[in-house]
Amino acid sequence: MKIHVKFSSQSYFLSDLDALGASFGLMGSSGTKPCIRCKNIVGKVCKVDDPYFRNLTHPNLADCQQVTDDEIWEAVDTLAIKKSEISVSDFKKLEKCLGLHYIPTCLWSLPQHRSKLPLSNILFDIMHLYYANGVASSELNLCMATLDGLGISHQMVLNRLKEMSFRRIYTSWSQNFLVNIFAEKLFEGDVYKGSAQECQSALSLLWFFVVKFVAPEHKDHWEPFVKSFGALMEIHRWFRKVRFQDVIKSSDLKALKDLQFKHATFFLEAYGEAKVRPKFHFRLHLPFALGKIRKYIDCEPHASWNIHLMYSFTSFLFFKY
Repeated sequence: MKIHVKFSSQSYFLSDLDALGASFGLMGSSGTKPCIRCKNIVGKVCKVDDPYFRNLTHPNLADCQQVTDDEIWEAVDTLAIKKSEISVSDFKKLEKCLGLHYIPTCLWSLPQHRSKLPLSNILFDIMHLYYANGVASSELNLCMATLDGLGISHQMVLNRLKEMSFRRIYTSWSQNFLVNIFAEKLFEGDVYKGSAQECQSALSLLWFFVVKFVAPEHKDHWEPFVKSFGALMEIHRWFRKVRFQDVIKSSDLKALKDLQFKHATFFLEAYGEAKVRPKFHFRLHLPFALGKIRKYIDCEPHASWNIHLMYSFTSFLFFKY
């Protein structure tokens, strides 16, 4: 086996959203402006009449105005100046409006160093956006709840899948594997609570069940929740395909952008804005992130169930040499 080491001509920051918040002071969904990359995206609870602003649930990134590096640095400099000029309560309101906590030791607060890691080189992570408390994790539970509403219980789904005698490939087989990933406790709450790998396995198996035993053969007759799940599976297959490509092409990125818009539209039709979580929007920036490096890179190799907590606040840097 040959190991190839490639040095990047740029420095990038790849992490989950918690690490981004801790490292750069990003407020995320707790801010009025929840997305650090978009100027005109506001939180779900914000009611703004100005048509310039878009809600976090908006499915089309083309309507979102992107923040430049200079603009984010200007925002950080504004916080640094206002810190000593206004009251504590007013300063907190300013932070909330900008979507930024002021951290004096943050790289962006140091003008002589901020260009080493600008906003444009901060990349979102596929695993956390989709499979670890992400978009797929959320839809798994929503789909299971919808099936239950149709009279198809969790136990009925598990029993039927067990009858199919599925086997894992390239790994030691455990008779309890299917039972473990479909444990009822993992489907409690808003998101699937298994690991990212378990989420991906459960996703494919539940989709098989829906197509085989629930949905009619003709796609035109699919219920909204089936259309949404089907669009999500198209994205899942895209990830699996490009994972093994040497280079991600522009046509691949356009395909991902179209697939995500398609899924967002079907999801809103099936479940409504009330079920939208922040990562529903953040994932729309994945084509940009993958386009920066033209490689499939995420945190999954570092995310086994036992060590995930150790890495949840760890960022991965690609240093310039």
